Formats: sequence, C-alpha cells, structure tokens
Amino acid sequence: MEKLLENLEWLIKISGQKNILITGSSGLLGSWMVEKLLSLDANLIGIAKDKSMNTLLESKNILQGFKTFYLDISEFSKVEKVFSENEIDITFHLAAQTQVRDALINPLETFKSNIEGTWNLLELSRLFDRPIVVASSDKAYGSSENYPTKKITH
Repeated sequence: MEKLLENLEWLIKISGQKNILITGSSGLLGSWMVEKLLSLDANLIGIAKDKSMNTLLESKNILQGFKTFYLDISEFSKVEKVFSENEIDITFHLAAQTQVRDALINPLETFKSNIEGTWNLLELSRLFDRPIVVASSDKAYGSSENYPTKKITH
C-alpha cells in the first residue's frame, strides 16, 4: 500500500492533474487514497454508493475536504453529470462489490456495479479523453500454479 501511495504522489506531481475522481471513495482503498491525495492538495471528487459507508473518512474528519456524490455508477447519466460538471482530469476506479457472499445473493446487482459501472467509467474516460486507473483483485488473474502471480501490464 505504501508503494502505491508513493507512486500516486509521483503521478500527481509530474502530471499536474488536480481534479481527481475516486470511485469507491468511502471503501477501504478509496478512503486511504482520499487521505493521501488531500495531503497533496489535489482537488478530489468522490463517488460512493451510500453515506453509511463513510465511517473511516468520518473518523478521520476528512469528509469536508472534498466533494462526494452518492450514486450508483451503473447509472450512466448520473456519472456523466459528475464528469461534465467537475472537469475530471483523471479517474481512479476503486468501486466494486467485493464480497463473494453478497455477489451470490444478488448477482444482478454485482453485475451492474462491477461490469456495467466499470464500462460506464471506461466509456466516459474515452468520451472526455481522460486517463483512468482501474483497480481489480487477484481474481482477474485466474488460477495460478505459481505464486506470487506476475502483474498484468495491459
């Protein structure tokens, strides 16, 4: 995690990109990125599914440091409005339904969030000609006989 945060600092410094969208901003990784990027004076825009997930950000008194939009990323028009009204320079897409149990109970909702939501963000990044960094999990690599698994670079 620390190496990732160091790389974020480097990215922000060399790119000059200040309007940063973080999806999943109230999640585990998202909240840590919010904290780090705010320390770099980035202008953050967060997307979170609901306010009840803000406990880590609230406990660190960080919520007032950036704009958060509470919406479902599978709703294209709502995410498009965030892009168009906030002049997004770069997106860090960290939003996902990650709990296997929840995915089994509600597979359609998981599909909407993880597939349709990601598609929407990729499409908006293309339409607005802005870079996007998409986080994933070890499940994207599939099964492996050898560990650690080598990273995918494309």
